[in-house]
Amino acid sequence: MTDASTLAEAYLNAFYSGDPGVRDMLADDFHFSGPSAHFHGADAFLKASGHAAAGTRAVEIEKLFENGGEVAAFYTLHLDHRVAQARVAEWLRIDGGKIVASTLIMDTAPFLARNRNSMQELAVDPVCHMEVDKAAPAATREYGGRTYYFCSTGCAEAFEKQPEDYLAA
Repeated sequence: MTDASTLAEAYLNAFYSGDPGVRDMLADDFHFSGPSAHFHGADAFLKASGHAAAGTRAVEIEKLFENGGEVAAFYTLHLDHRVAQARVAEWLRIDGGKIVASTLIMDTAPFLARNRNSMQELAVDPVCHMEVDKAAPAATREYGGRTYYFCSTGCAEAFEKQPEDYLAA
């Protein structure tokens, strides 16, 4: 894999399929900036974002534009979530055959949308921090005598593996 577009496509497919080989594509000092989170370090990013892969059924890459070591990727995520699809634009910077930075842009409003006229009781997903209607969560988990509500099964599964990490945040 030598050209930036090939690496970008392989990265997107590996990341959203949960392939552990994705780590080899990222520089150790990888930097991620997204609509609701920022991470410095490849390991920190992968640990915190694993639920995104778990909640994704497929990634449909629509177009890649390459300019030197930079790739603009436009794709659709097919999700295991009440929001069935999300359109994404991601700017990847590549140096030395590794992805060194990513800026991800997507509209998060559909994930937060709720009926303003209803009497919904809301909870905050401890993994991704989205609001979840307690009457219709994608998943729930019990921990420490308390019920936690999740926007997706991917977030619930991430919480199950390391609840203390998410509750400490």
